[in-house]
Amino acid sequence: MKRDRIPKNNELENSLESDLLGRNVYLRNLIGMIPTISEHTVLALDGRWGSGKTFLIKQLEYLINNPNNNYTNIDIHSVSKLNGLFSFFYFNAWENDHLPPVEAILLQLSDQLWNNEEKLGNKALGIIKGITNIPIKYFSGGSADLESFKSTYLSAYIERAKHISKTNEEINNLLHNHREKTGRKVLFIIDDLDRCKPTFAVELLETIKHNFNNDNAVFIICANNEQLQYTIKKYYGESFNGYEYLDRFYDLVINLPEPDVERYIKYGLRLEDSNYWYNQIAIDIAKINHMSLRQANRYISSLILLEDFIKSQNLNLGVTSENYVKSVFVQIATALKILDKKKFDDFTTGNGEYILNEYYQKSDEIRSFAQTNKGNGLPIKTQYLEIFNTRSSYNPDRELFRKAISSIGFSTIIDEESDENDGSYDD
Repeated sequence: MKRDRIPKNNELENSLESDLLGRNVYLRNLIGMIPTISEHTVLALDGRWGSGKTFLIKQLEYLINNPNNNYTNIDIHSVSKLNGLFSFFYFNAWENDHLPPVEAILLQLSDQLWNNEEKLGNKALGIIKGITNIPIKYFSGGSADLESFKSTYLSAYIERAKHISKTNEEINNLLHNHREKTGRKVLFIIDDLDRCKPTFAVELLETIKHNFNNDNAVFIICANNEQLQYTIKKYYGESFNGYEYLDRFYDLVINLPEPDVERYIKYGLRLEDSNYWYNQIAIDIAKINHMSLRQANRYISSLILLEDFIKSQNLNLGVTSENYVKSVFVQIATALKILDKKKFDDFTTGNGEYILNEYYQKSDEIRSFAQTNKGNGLPIKTQYLEIFNTRSSYNPDRELFRKAISSIGFSTIIDEESDENDGSYDD
């Protein structure tokens, strides 16, 4: 499984075939809309952090590059039309925010789109040589002192203006030549802009507005716009209205719907091959915590790492207590490790009765499990204290399990000879 990496082609294909996230219909609508755009347009794909914006865009890229495959709720004819009209260009802003924005985009363009077109590639690299690095905010409404600006920046401003005019003309020519050679406009995908440092984020937006205002270019900005507003305010000042700035910049905002996390976790945990309660309670906990896709990825990865360890251990806790460990407590602890470090510490050191009570009240699956596994008659709270409370008698198997939980599955690196009841864990 993955945490924050780019999905592989087979993963994208499988997700499209199964409509794993329940988003194929939104992809279909996006694919149908883009070919209708006839002029320079900036779209925003807005979603909270970890909601799967990159995954959706990578699905779109896969479809454009594989237009003849059939998938549920995807119109193959619309995909072929999009493929014939647009070249796909993906730019991860966060990975490139150590460079000036124009240079960063042109370098990526020359590599991704024009690596087989030597003249266009060389032309793009040639443009970069003529660009000087003076902050764009001086030309876009920044609040520099006028006299200071005149004395310090006037000559540079005039020179920069000449370069901007020439750069714009040359970029326009590049996009025009690309369309002449391929018959396609360029669909620019700008990803992770909300994770960039404020200077780069704003200057990249200004670059799109000033340097790429061309009918052969359509942009999709993937970002959490609530966070991006704060980034803009950090650049221009707290009194600046970041929302109005974005509202003027975007032509259309597309709100990314929440994914079907339950379906996603079922798929990730291989429900048909694993313990029923282990999976159902894990899914319930993910739903209760409204996990994002990024959090769900980490959750699935951790549970899979722990699964073999849990199956292989015969903990000396009694059947009922062991069932609670393997089907309830491991899921709670794993989720807390991702979501709330303090609660994780409380829960795994016997101070988490309040946490257990919260989950017991909210989770139908945990209550159902408790009714099914009455065993020795002890309530779930007592089972928890027997297992996790450091004041109870030492049990090597229990300590081994607690440390395995703390290091999320890496049981092979646990030092089984550490001091008894020291309360420590590998992080």
